[in-house]
Amino acid sequence: MTKRDIFSELTEGFEDLAAERVGKLTLNESSGVTPSTWVDPDDAPDMSEANLEHAVWRIGERVVTREEGAAALRAAVTRGRPVGTTKPSAKQAVTVRDSPEVLAAFKATGGGWQAHMNDALRDWLRTHKPV
Repeated sequence: MTKRDIFSELTEGFEDLAAERVGKLTLNESSGVTPSTWVDPDDAPDMSEANLEHAVWRIGERVVTREEGAAALRAAVTRGRPVGTTKPSAKQAVTVRDSPEVLAAFKATGGGWQAHMNDALRDWLRTHKPV
């Protein structure tokens, strides 16, 4: 059994690819993006108070005041659903601690075990009054 020289094979493969590409446009050349026209977004200036004093605030193409722009920015980064858009009957996320036996029994029912647990608690409420 002869030992393969993987490095030589790879080098030959790269040389063959380079020879094939001679005269062909690369992705950057065909898209018009070249190292001289591309701007790295990480090269943006720092967001200091001095820079913000001279900033032109825009919403879309419309120029707005600094206060209006700041209010729109705060509204855009607010997490969750807008107030009043959820149904009153929507389920709520909670953290509950249950015994391992209870969890194992419900998880054994397969997918949707949380819904099964919710149904069991709803059934219990029909016949019992919470303390």
